[in-house]
Amino acid sequence: MADPVPEAADAMRAARPLLGEGALSVRRFDTGLAFFVFEVASAAGRVVVRMGRPGQRTTLSQGVALAAQLRPLGVPLPRLLVDGTDSPLPFVILERLEGSDLGDHVAGFSPAQKRHVAEAVVAAQRAVAYLGTGSRYGYAPSAGAAPHATWPALIAASLARSRTRLEANGFFDPACATRMELLARQLHPRLAAIPATPFLHDTTTKNVIVTPEGRFSGIVDVDDLCFGDPRYAIALTRTALLAHGLPADYAAIWLDLSGHEDDALMHFYTALFVLDFMSEHGMAFNGNARPSDKAQRARLETLFARTLRPLA
Repeated sequence: MADPVPEAADAMRAARPLLGEGALSVRRFDTGLAFFVFEVASAAGRVVVRMGRPGQRTTLSQGVALAAQLRPLGVPLPRLLVDGTDSPLPFVILERLEGSDLGDHVAGFSPAQKRHVAEAVVAAQRAVAYLGTGSRYGYAPSAGAAPHATWPALIAASLARSRTRLEANGFFDPACATRMELLARQLHPRLAAIPATPFLHDTTTKNVIVTPEGRFSGIVDVDDLCFGDPRYAIALTRTALLAHGLPADYAAIWLDLSGHEDDALMHFYTALFVLDFMSEHGMAFNGNARPSDKAQRARLETLFARTLRPLA
């Protein structure tokens, strides 16, 4: 039997003891790919309710534990107000940070505002790196739980997933995956030398909360870390900016502030994420549909060709 799906009424019930019995309003954020995330508001204030299916209880609990580990390091996460991970529909209630996702505002930011946000993200990434290099790679709440023995194994898993989706969805030629697989083999010695550094992998155009005036508020939706090359997150951010027609200089500022190189691996990671975007084009995640759009398909094809040029 399928797990029940959290709905707006469930979020309101969860928040009522905190916000009181007065009139409540609720809206679902449309960017969640794993959990069901709602903003619940009343005269008493606004909170964020992150809910999961019963089968996601462990993941949500691990995220609570990870956040408790990261906050003392200085990672700017919202305060945990209620831990409801033992409820029939597991949930947490979090402080509502002021503002919204970086992608909503970055096009109107000045270079100084972009630098301000990038400095805050770099500081958070450096704080996470203090956890120390691990011996395994990939996405996990702790170093010991990381799924891959090498960084190239994570790359191979990403390419395999993209190929499967490309073949299933039929919007793009799976030969694009073949091209990336060949590049991965050529770059294997450099990929294999990457240490398993912990980093926040989803501080992109989403999950970095800023105000319209350019003030950085914090980082949300940290359920696990990635262990590997921290440039992976910058490449994903650059890809997201380019794919949505937003100025990519923010990613360049982040890369410069972090002290990392914009080398062949960085170009490879960017192309890898463009391929990932191509592979998930038109798919629905967690009820949040992404309808196929001809113009966006053309943009992704052009972007993929452009990101491959420095690797030719």
